[in-house]
Amino acid sequence: MTIARILEENGYSGDPATIATWLPHSTPDGIPLILPYVGDRPARAVDKVVKQSGLPIKLVFHPPPTLKHLLTSTRIYEEKCPQADCQYCNEEKICQLRGTVYLIKCDGCGEKYVGKTMRPLRKRLDEHRRALTNPASYPSEIFSRHRTLKHKTERAPTFTVI
Repeated sequence: MTIARILEENGYSGDPATIATWLPHSTPDGIPLILPYVGDRPARAVDKVVKQSGLPIKLVFHPPPTLKHLLTSTRIYEEKCPQADCQYCNEEKICQLRGTVYLIKCDGCGEKYVGKTMRPLRKRLDEHRRALTNPASYPSEIFSRHRTLKHKTERAPTFTVI
């Protein structure tokens, strides 16, 4: 069985004039509208409506997650942060992650520090925060040295996890 015959049996004709390929509607500098791809017919219907609206939109159809993607998450067993207003978390709830590399930026001087920890990230960041607040209690901690060298006379600076 040839490929041409398989295609023909599945509704594809060999006539190039009948082959209709399309790209989603896109305007230069349009605002991306990302929608889940659920099939050709709904995608074309949305494309038609957007085109008729004349709005500056760049349609992007995102495929749904595959079974492989869902089952191979490296963080599937991590605990989630229970706090709604956690000072370290973003929308991904990162403070309970272990085996993490992180970047901290001092809000006082802009200096950056890259660290890593095998413990929950929240515990390590709390240590950095305590070292900035009370450097004498943590003499060997990098943030104690930072505070005593860069911010001696002022209040302890805050930091941002990037």
